[in-house]
Amino acid sequence: MSEKLAVLIPAYQGGALLRRTVESCLNSGLSPSRFTVLVVDNASTDDSRTIASRRPRQVHVVANERNLGFAAAVNQGLAATKGRH
Repeated sequence: MSEKLAVLIPAYQGGALLRRTVESCLNSGLSPSRFTVLVVDNASTDDSRTIASRRPRQVHVVANERNLGFAAAVNQGLAATKGRH
């Protein structure tokens, strides 16, 4: 991912809030080629992964097999993106 803006969302069991957060990013008015949204899901058992994966191509999901915690999710997201901001 080489977009100028990367929005990193560490998630765990946040289905409804995750849906609103992703939709807010997508409705920001930015051109889809200018940003990407990366959701790092920490083994949610609700519908978080489904919500994130049903979005346009600028939304990417890293799905962990177990809950690694907030800091690990942030580090995974940072390693997975090349966004400048």
